[in-house]
Amino acid sequence: MIFGKPEKFAITYDVVDSVESDFFYGVFNFIVNDVFYPAIGSNYTLNHIIPFLNAEAKYIEKSKRFYAGDMTDDELSISFSKQYGAINCLISNLDDYFSLEKCGVDLSPLEIADKGVGLWFFCDENDCDWLLLISNYGKVVEKIAIDGAELIELLSSVSLENRN
Repeated sequence: MIFGKPEKFAITYDVVDSVESDFFYGVFNFIVNDVFYPAIGSNYTLNHIIPFLNAEAKYIEKSKRFYAGDMTDDELSISFSKQYGAINCLISNLDDYFSLEKCGVDLSPLEIADKGVGLWFFCDENDCDWLLLISNYGKVVEKIAIDGAELIELLSSVSLENRN
C-alpha cells in the first residue's frame, strides 16, 4: 500500500508475515522523488514503525516550529553526516544541546535508521517546511521542500488497518 505522492514524498509497506495477529512483519520504504529508501529488507516490524510515525505526526502538530537556525545547506549536510545515529541537533554549544528550536523532528524508525536512512522534519526562519533525508549511512544528504500540514496528514493516515 502506498500513502502519499511518490513523485514528492510517500510511504509504502506490505505485510509479508504475521504472528498470531500481534506482530506484522514486512516491507517498508519511504519514497522521495520516486526513489525508495532504504530499498532493502523485508522483515521490518510494521506494528512498531507505523505507530512511531503516527506519534511523530502528533509531535510535529503539537510542538512549536523547528528550524535549523543560520546554517547553510552545506553546513547542514556536514553536521548531519557527522552526527548520524546520535541525537540530531544542529548545535555547537553543549549548553544548547537540548534546545528544541534547533532540533528537527526525527522521522526515522530505528529499523530504518539501522539501514543507513534518516529523515527529519524542519521549518526554517521563513516558515518554510522541509525534510532532510540522509541515505547511504550519511554519505548522501538531500533537502526536500514539503508542506508540513500535508506531512502531518500523511503520517497520521498510515495504518495497519488499511493494509487490505
